[in-house]
Amino acid sequence: LCLWWREGGIKQRDLRLFLPFVLISLLASGWTIWEQKFHSHATGAEWVQTPLQRILISADAIWFYLLKLAWPHPLIFIYPRWNVDPSRWFAWIPLVALLIAATVLFVKRNTALRPLAFAFAYFVITLFPVLDFFDVYFFRYSFVSDHFQYLASMGPLALAGAGVVMAVEKVGTHRLAIQAPSTLAILLILGALTFHQSAKYHDLITLYQATLAQNPKCWMAEYNLGLALKNQGQLDEAIVHYRRAINIWPDYVEAHYNLGGAYIEKGEFDEARAEYRRAIEIRPDEADSHNNYGSALRELKQFDQAESEYKRALSLRPQYLDARLNLGSLLLQRGRTAEAIANLETARRLQPNDATTHVTLALALMKNGQTGEAAAELSRALELAPDKVSALNSLAWVLATAADDSVRDGKRAVQLAERANALASNNNAAILHTLAAAYAEAGRFDEAQQTARRAMKLASQTANNAVYNAIRDELLLYELGLPYHQTKQVP
Repeated sequence: LCLWWREGGIKQRDLRLFLPFVLISLLASGWTIWEQKFHSHATGAEWVQTPLQRILISADAIWFYLLKLAWPHPLIFIYPRWNVDPSRWFAWIPLVALLIAATVLFVKRNTALRPLAFAFAYFVITLFPVLDFFDVYFFRYSFVSDHFQYLASMGPLALAGAGVVMAVEKVGTHRLAIQAPSTLAILLILGALTFHQSAKYHDLITLYQATLAQNPKCWMAEYNLGLALKNQGQLDEAIVHYRRAINIWPDYVEAHYNLGGAYIEKGEFDEARAEYRRAIEIRPDEADSHNNYGSALRELKQFDQAESEYKRALSLRPQYLDARLNLGSLLLQRGRTAEAIANLETARRLQPNDATTHVTLALALMKNGQTGEAAAELSRALELAPDKVSALNSLAWVLATAADDSVRDGKRAVQLAERANALASNNNAAILHTLAAAYAEAGRFDEAQQTARRAMKLASQTANNAVYNAIRDELLLYELGLPYHQTKQVP
């Protein structure tokens, strides 16, 4: 195109020089198409259009971008997504207008319209990759975006700039008097508009609120605003926006999924179960939905169904660590310790550097009387995450109370329990329970009694009867100058 502009035509010799670049371009284009389809997952109902619809949408997009260059208002982060119906006559207006313009410019390409023909051709050719002829992941939200035309806009902008220069030059002797203040005024106006627009990108909440103010049907903005609010701990507000996203698009799996997660955090497990069930109905082969549905069922004490959902998640994604951990934890809760250990050992093989996996496996080993192996798992967890409170507390408990004399280490148990207690702000009954046992094992019985009484007080305030009763029984030993040791179990 540039050669045609400069030389007035394209020779065969020029084509041979261009051939390597054409081949590179084709390879890059092929990779981009593959990446969008198989890596970005631009597949599904959102990308299903007939060839005729794609042509009409592309014509709409070309005029949209030209008009935005001429009058950039309003600028929206996500523009409304068009629903083009070829059966309606007005859907054809942009395409017909485009064909007429292209025909006129082609016929008049060697006349005074030559610069306009070049700018128009440059604009359309450069835009072509982001028109609707190829599936782009972003097209699930909108067929147009301002940043898609950054490169293409150089053609029309260069033409407009040249026109302004020529117009100023015709002014003659007064050119300098007009040029400087006009240029300054344009820069100030554009700078002020840019500053005003940039304020919308201050943070995610501001961005999506601004988007919804101009595009209220943007389900993506509703959903992402919900995520941003949830990350700030505003669960009730997040739920409102997840709901709005679902109202706009009832089959929005991610919104159902995250709405269920918000309900889980609020302790509203019936509502969470309903959302996960709906997500599964929409996309039955989504492992995440089955895993989280299982967690909701578990909170509702529907253990058989929860186990089935975890296993379904694992059948869909065998290396799904969260589902494997959840299944192991559930089996442990149900007293099926051997099965729990087997599942958790599988989880450890899947992710040997995950501290939570080692802690959960250690709890199962402790329940099975394998305190030495449990201590090893907890030590590994602390290597990976030195301030993991659950690992600090559990290892301190093992070292303070293990039935096996060779495992116990009162001094280290105190160090670990004190660290866990500091991280928990001296306000956790279960950790204070462990710290009392550690003091007793280290022979510090006065501190053991004081700590145990504080733990009992906290347990009473939080209605934690299990911890309260355990400490009450152990406190009798501390008053007698005896540590608490667990009874030996046969694995």
